[in-house]
Amino acid sequence: MSDEEISNLKKAIDAIDRQLLALMAKRMNICNRLASAKERDGVEEEANGKTIASLKSINNSPDISSEAIEKIWQVIIQESK
Repeated sequence: MSDEEISNLKKAIDAIDRQLLALMAKRMNICNRLASAKERDGVEEEANGKTIASLKSINNSPDISSEAIEKIWQVIIQESK
């Protein structure tokens, strides 16, 4: 692989990383708003196992294992609280 190809792949990863950060910020904002609404209305916390199970079931990429999905989303969910 040439230096240019490697550079282009790194740029593509950097662009995806920026998109992921923007999406995570958007998700966190929505989670904060949801938590405030639940607290205001006295709604109890839900188990997040359904979220992870749902994501695993729709994963159709051979590049992302079920274990990776679980680890990643556990961190995202924990940080969203």
